[in-house]
Amino acid sequence: PKSDPILTKCWIATGSQQINSETDLKLSVVADVRQGNDPVIGAKVKAIVEMPSVGDVDYPPMEMELPDSGTGADFLRNDGIYSR
Repeated sequence: PKSDPILTKCWIATGSQQINSETDLKLSVVADVRQGNDPVIGAKVKAIVEMPSVGDVDYPPMEMELPDSGTGADFLRNDGIYSR
């Protein structure tokens, strides 16, 4: 029902690559946005990704908008799964 809260589950996807591999990883930031069991369509979803420091180097957080357009890392348009 429309009175249900909108909830988001977020994660980083690596596809079939191992995190500790020698190759450069192509990571996807993914958010599943739902109201009850229904996908939320047309939301404006932003992610703020913080990377760990390496030695004395601190990386600033990256802010990115996650589309639900069916292009790039987002496989299916208007399914409530937003990714980049």
